[in-house]
Amino acid sequence: MANRLLTLRKKRGLTLLEVAEEVGISGAYLSLLERGLRKHPSETVLNRLADLYGVTPNQVRKPHPTPTGVDDVSVGEKPTPQLTRPVLPTSPTSLPPSVATFLGSENGDFLSPTPHEIRILIVWARRHPKATADEVMLFLVDRLRPGLPQ
Repeated sequence: MANRLLTLRKKRGLTLLEVAEEVGISGAYLSLLERGLRKHPSETVLNRLADLYGVTPNQVRKPHPTPTGVDDVSVGEKPTPQLTRPVLPTSPTSLPPSVATFLGSENGDFLSPTPHEIRILIVWARRHPKATADEVMLFLVDRLRPGLPQ
């Protein structure tokens, strides 16, 4: 599970602290999970990590990797999430301006990001406060959906 958590986080271009903040745990605890020094997170933490990464909790905790590795875990394989907290900010004012602009644009409408993709975009935009809506869109296409034709 440790390697899978690290791979999923890096694949989405998020820092340890960004993920920890979104999930509601400390960066130190997430580091312990990613290094395999803590092996059994609570179901709540596991569900929140899986939701943020866009996979099922079982895909995170699988004891044996799939034949082709963790990279086969892709965005969109997860059924409807069952969270104990809202997926998106409840107030539009809590969205970074670049994300709000992107979501209200034709590009945002065309790409229709999923709720977990929007959460990742929010984390990324908070880390890049001067980012434009176009940069948010490029992050979505390049990092979260790398299989899309350019």
